[in-house]
Amino acid sequence: GVWPEPPERAIVLPLLPTGESRPDGFLVIGLSPRLVFDDDYGGFATLLATHVETAITQARAFQQEQRRAQALAELDRAKTTFFSNVSHEFRTPLTLMLGPLEDLLDDREGPLAPEIRSQVERVHRNSVRLLKLVNTMLSFSRVEAGRADARFERTDIAALTRDLASVFRSTVEAGGLFLHVDCPPVTAPVHVDRDLWEKIVLNLVSNAFKFTFEGGITVRLKETASEVQLEVEDTGVGISDAELPRVFERFHRIEGARRRSHEGTGIGLALVDALARVHGGQVQVRSREGQGSTFTVSIPLGADHLPPDRLVTTDAPPRVDDARGYVEEALRWLPPAPSSDGEQDSEVHRGVRGSGPTARPRVLWADDNADLRAYVTELLSPRFDVEAAADGEAALSAARQRRPDLVLADVMMPGLNGFELLAALRADPDLGDVPVILLSARAGEEARLGAAEAGADDYLTKPFSARELVVRVGAQLELASVRREAQRAIAESEQRFRVMAHTAPAMLWMTDPTGACVFLSRGWHTFTGQSEEESLGFGWLEAVHPDDRRRSERIFLESNARREAFQLDYRIRRADGAYRWAIDAGAPRFGADGAFEGFSGSVIDVHERKVAEEALREGDRRKDEFLATLAHELRNPLAPIRSAVEILNTLGPEDPSLQRARDVIGRQVGHMVRLIDDLLDLSRLSRGTVVLRRTRVDLRSVVTHAVENARSAVERGGHTLTLRMPETPVWVWGDDVRLVQVVTNLLDNAAKYTPQGGRVTLHVGMDDARAHVSVHDDGRGIAADMAERIFDMFTQGQGSGATGLGIGLSLVRTLVEMHGGAVRVDSPGVGEGSTFTVTLPLDSGHHTPVGEETVDTRQATAAGHRRILVVDDNADAGQTLATLLGLRGHVTQSVADGTDALRAVDSFRPDVVLLDLGMPGMDGLEVARRLRAARQGHDLLLVALTGWGQDEDRRRSRAAGFDAHLVKPVDVTDLEAVLRAAI
Repeated sequence: GVWPEPPERAIVLPLLPTGESRPDGFLVIGLSPRLVFDDDYGGFATLLATHVETAITQARAFQQEQRRAQALAELDRAKTTFFSNVSHEFRTPLTLMLGPLEDLLDDREGPLAPEIRSQVERVHRNSVRLLKLVNTMLSFSRVEAGRADARFERTDIAALTRDLASVFRSTVEAGGLFLHVDCPPVTAPVHVDRDLWEKIVLNLVSNAFKFTFEGGITVRLKETASEVQLEVEDTGVGISDAELPRVFERFHRIEGARRRSHEGTGIGLALVDALARVHGGQVQVRSREGQGSTFTVSIPLGADHLPPDRLVTTDAPPRVDDARGYVEEALRWLPPAPSSDGEQDSEVHRGVRGSGPTARPRVLWADDNADLRAYVTELLSPRFDVEAAADGEAALSAARQRRPDLVLADVMMPGLNGFELLAALRADPDLGDVPVILLSARAGEEARLGAAEAGADDYLTKPFSARELVVRVGAQLELASVRREAQRAIAESEQRFRVMAHTAPAMLWMTDPTGACVFLSRGWHTFTGQSEEESLGFGWLEAVHPDDRRRSERIFLESNARREAFQLDYRIRRADGAYRWAIDAGAPRFGADGAFEGFSGSVIDVHERKVAEEALREGDRRKDEFLATLAHELRNPLAPIRSAVEILNTLGPEDPSLQRARDVIGRQVGHMVRLIDDLLDLSRLSRGTVVLRRTRVDLRSVVTHAVENARSAVERGGHTLTLRMPETPVWVWGDDVRLVQVVTNLLDNAAKYTPQGGRVTLHVGMDDARAHVSVHDDGRGIAADMAERIFDMFTQGQGSGATGLGIGLSLVRTLVEMHGGAVRVDSPGVGEGSTFTVTLPLDSGHHTPVGEETVDTRQATAAGHRRILVVDDNADAGQTLATLLGLRGHVTQSVADGTDALRAVDSFRPDVVLLDLGMPGMDGLEVARRLRAARQGHDLLLVALTGWGQDEDRRRSRAAGFDAHLVKPVDVTDLEAVLRAAI
């Protein structure tokens, strides 16, 4: 450096490319001994390393770009060489084809038959066209490779250009256009390669004719001070500004532009540009879309701009032999010639029509190549009626005028191409199901799949064999026929369905997989007044009552999501505005492949039935209320009767006759109480309001209690009761009160239907999982037809002479099933006795007792004397109960209403208050609430004595502050148990 001191330290920085973790190299920087290495010095070093890495990256990118450019150039040269080789190889077989064909056409071997000559001429035309394409490709590849091998000679360019342009006159005028050629003599010498100049002129005029449909073409030659200019002007479709820069690119085609034919390689104008440069000139274009284009080729005058070794001298006259291929190709772009009857059919060419008693399938065939149109028409005409069209628009018009059985179309056509024609057919409701076969030169699976995705029924690749084409057309027509028959059958089936749906008394509907309604029968529209547009989708919900709408929609959509059948009821608005109840039921539909297709269902007007059901429910409710009231009213007079019997039993003389009378009264009171209880149980069970208070119960205890309850009935019949029970407990999880009721009813039933002095056996047992209780008697038995109905409500044995309500066995079955068990009856027949068997699940011992606690009266301790206030608006009931309790050692007082009860509590100071609930004025519930609210009522034992014994009544009494709830007529033993439990 500039300082005499050498660096003693250095830093090494990695050269990391952006986004890379591995460095390209390292930068070693010597540190100046005159500077302190601080943050600023370090930042400078880092910045320097970054600049070095940037320079390396740019150099590497430049090298990679050069390699890519070289690779592309190599690829381009290889492609050009390939085109040149292929084109060269094509010319030999073409020469061998054209020679013999021209000999045949010259009739050297004798005249040809007309139909043979037509075929040979078609082959010759297309061979010439193929040769023209090969020559174009070969010329282009040579120019691109820099091997044009041009021979420039002084030429009368005006005469040559005039002759070349004029060969198109008849073709242009046949297309309804004018051709104006303005080529005045050129005074200065002009050197051109005649073959190459011929290609320039022919390509430009041919291109102008392809894209011009009205007006004409003008060919001009102009001389300036330094160059000669060839202008080819047309009044055609023009070129958009966006496409102008790419006009001379090789293989570039302007998509969507109207043209006479889609045929071509896309290198004509690129060849013109290359040939103009070979002459030291250039080509330019001016164009306005919709108005036309002008192509101008400019080449210098004289020969100074040309290589001297390429200059030649010849006196050969101008020749235009190579123009034949261009002209014949242009002729094929023209529509068919006028028909023999003088009518012009410029778009549709009709093939030979079949004859015979039956109509043949009609094929519409579209292609812009006249030779191919004629060839395919001849192939198909023996079997089908063929109508040929020159382009897609003509084919679409012909199809709409007369529906074809099949459409055969080339993919590349001017105006409407094959895919656009296919889309238009599929979008037309009258033509959407017509089978379509597409023809294309593009082979490969991708092209075939593209056609299938677009909706084509088949795809045929050129070149194709005649037999293959005929077979494929026939196969598609056969498939179309099968589809039409299937569609006809479906339409007939659908029509039958619609007739049935529209005439059915129910309103039928169908939905799609999303739940949207796609069909509603006429009955719905008549009933609701909705139109089809208003009701489809989810519009039908607008006819549902607003209070039912959200629930109905939720149930339906949830069922649709689960794909499960559903049934719901809602109110639906009739056309007159009245709402009526209806049932809507639906089930899912599935296709043959198992795919979910939606729901089908029906809506039925059930308003009268719904109203009747509501009336029945109201009647049932009133019946329950009546039964409850009846039970209350019946229990009230029974209470003093039972109390009086107890008093007589306590005080009466030991006269046998009086004792029998007291026993009779007691039994009948007990029987009546059970009848009342059964009626109330029946009411609760029918409404589902019975709640089981489950505990762990030993069935042996249940049976013992039931035997005690039924003892009087058994003894009254003089029956012998045999009891068989295991020594170990038989535990079940249940409501002991209800289970006692079950066994008691079975024992009462056996005693009732067994003749005097019969035998009744009660057996308790168990197996691995279930407990069994069976009651066997040797009574009247049950007929086989009666055994099936014996558990039905209000059913009694025929001819038994027994009395009762016929509800005991129905209660048994319901209560057993509520416990998860079952009951059955076995009887050999009438007079052979019967066996009723109850099975219940054994208890696992893992339950936690729930519900109210039960009081085991057998373990209660003896009660001391209590001060008891009896409150009942039935004076007889209150006084007899007070007397009975007094005889048992208690101090009692009786009052008849709530007000007196409150006063008596203050004066009498009772320990226990027995309150009737249904008193006039202040009822028992209100008295209990007031007593609990008063200080002296906190420690009172409040017991409800009432004829109301349903679950709701017990709940209300607990809420009012009662400690116990006993139902009239009260058994004094039960009352004493409550008193003992409260001590």
